[in-house]
Order: sequence, then C-alpha cells, then structure tokens
Amino acid sequence: MLDVRILETAGPIEEGRFFEAFEREIEGVGDEAARRHLTAGRPIYIGDDEFPGRVIRLYPDGRRELMRLDEHDMLVVDRFL
Repeated sequence: MLDVRILETAGPIEEGRFFEAFEREIEGVGDEAARRHLTAGRPIYIGDDEFPGRVIRLYPDGRRELMRLDEHDMLVVDRFL
C-alpha cells in the first residue's frame, strides 16, 4: 500500500513516480481500494482531465480539494471544489 505522506516532501520526480504507482494500484484493484480507504476515514487522491497537473483529494464526508505543487514542491490546496 502506498503512503501518501511521502507527497509532503516529494520532489517532482518522486511525485510523478508516486502517482504512476498509485494509478497502477487503483487500476489493479478497481474501486474496492478507494472504498476501503474512504470507509477507514482516509481521503483518496484522484485525477480529473478537467484539472491537468492537479489532483483532487476526496474526503470520506464528500469534501473535495484541488491540490497542486507550490514553488517549493509541497502539495497544497489550490482551492476547494
């Protein structure tokens, strides 16, 4: 299982590798893994073609945040959706 906390200190290369592995993991197990994370009270990160270069953090309560890397390569909330 991938640990999203690495994104807090990851540079662009590490972040790219993380999201590639994340996509492979999600594709391999389908929506089941996402549901397990949400049921356990953890947010999930999803991509959306409407927001290239960004990810959406989806919380179990339905809140959604658009995330981006800042100038220090830190993952930050760009805006609430």
